[in-house]
Amino acid sequence: MSIRDYSNLTRQILKRRLLPNGNLPLRLGIAVTYRCNSRCSNCGIWKMKADSKTELQVGDYQKLFSDLKDQLAFVELTGGEPFMRKDLAEILISAGEILPFGTFLGVTSNGFLTDQIIKTIKSVVQKIRQPLTVGISIDGDRKMAEKVRGVSEAFAKSFETFLNLKRLAKDYPNLMPHLSYTIFPENAGRFSGFRDQMTRDFQLKDEDISIAYGQDAFLYHQKKSLILNQKPAIQDIVQARSPVKPSKTSPILKLKNNFKSFYLKTLEERILARDWKTRNCAAGDYSGFIEPDGEVYPCISWPKSLGNLRNDSIEKIWFGDHGRKIRTEIKENRCPGCWTTCEVQPTYLKNWPYLRRLRPSKKSK
Repeated sequence: MSIRDYSNLTRQILKRRLLPNGNLPLRLGIAVTYRCNSRCSNCGIWKMKADSKTELQVGDYQKLFSDLKDQLAFVELTGGEPFMRKDLAEILISAGEILPFGTFLGVTSNGFLTDQIIKTIKSVVQKIRQPLTVGISIDGDRKMAEKVRGVSEAFAKSFETFLNLKRLAKDYPNLMPHLSYTIFPENAGRFSGFRDQMTRDFQLKDEDISIAYGQDAFLYHQKKSLILNQKPAIQDIVQARSPVKPSKTSPILKLKNNFKSFYLKTLEERILARDWKTRNCAAGDYSGFIEPDGEVYPCISWPKSLGNLRNDSIEKIWFGDHGRKIRTEIKENRCPGCWTTCEVQPTYLKNWPYLRRLRPSKKSK
């Protein structure tokens, strides 16, 4: 990636700093389906018996991208399992054709459908210019992956997909696959061993592995079990902040590492303080979330619907009376509070360089 890839993001941030009112979201998380072939212990989406007939169609997404083409900098597709949609390539290619160069596109997957995933991603990167990240969810070694995902050979399937994506990325520089590791009660305290195995046996770099902390969010359609023993989770976060192989990095990678360091350091402080309230959060302002049926929300954590794309345009939904009311409630910290990467990223951009305001207000307990 080059500085040029960040031109659209820079333009969007400057526009919002100079004209803070009247902007549509900078980042959208879109669950394109709730169909899922996993049986995760920390998620209830797979229990929903989702019906493809209720999902938005390619034409709906094309209209959405057209309405937001002068606003978006990030589009992240999730699920369920996104690759269970046979038309996922059409959705991604439509985003690439409609949205400007430098819009960051992303997909998160469990990686089980290896052939389908490689075929889809190859067809997409052949036709788009935008950076495309593909996160493959793996939360530990073979035994742990099967325990968390509830599927036999979960690790083998996911890791095969990741390695195939890495090979494909050699021919398409705009493709950026990574392993997505989430700290859950089951695997807390085991990140260091997992990362050591990945770097030792497969020569992966630190930037090949992202890490997040599992929190309650209505997206998962299940009340998550909280990590009651903080020490192992803190241990994972401290390890993640310490690179295994410090090396010379590009300016772009340094920027990404600065955000990662901020996220993890503040996450540690919030866990210790048990304080998840965020002043000046970007949810409902810089960012939003859309369910498969078109329901629009300020974020993945708060089930306060703003409206539905089948009934109104994103502009009418975003700037309507209800949208303004929800933004006021978020500003007044009346939301549940969270520190998910989905919201931290746009909140970081909204508040930079005044990041101290994002530190927890309570003292550690």
